[in-house]
Amino acid sequence: MTGCAAPLTAEHAAPARAGDCNDMPAAHDDPGLVMAGFDWTGEKHQYGEPVTLYVCVSSQGGGSVMVTPVPSGVTVTPAKRLLEPMGSGVEPFTVVVERGAAGKLWMRELNREGRGMASMEGPVVVAEADGWHFAPSH
Repeated sequence: MTGCAAPLTAEHAAPARAGDCNDMPAAHDDPGLVMAGFDWTGEKHQYGEPVTLYVCVSSQGGGSVMVTPVPSGVTVTPAKRLLEPMGSGVEPFTVVVERGAAGKLWMRELNREGRGMASMEGPVVVAEADGWHFAPSH
């Protein structure tokens, strides 16, 4: 998995489709199981700096996706993204981390009726004295 390899650079482009995301544990372990994961980079960020985190799911059938729960001191916007049935399945979220905040992010996918379809652990927010970064949680 790329997400567990050396940190990617800021020039890392958004994936074109969910299957291209760099942190897809279920897809890599069992491709028939679940298309759910993330795409992120591992470089250091300044506290308060907005950083893009991509949630990657199968958008077939529509529904919605959100990053929840989040650790105290971490803000993720928007609260929820609606999935376009014929979309790429790559949904951007903005993450802002306050000084000293740390912990694991999770994603949750809901079907059109609002019932849970997938829940997946994501990257860990790691606090450092002069900034923060994402790291693999698995």
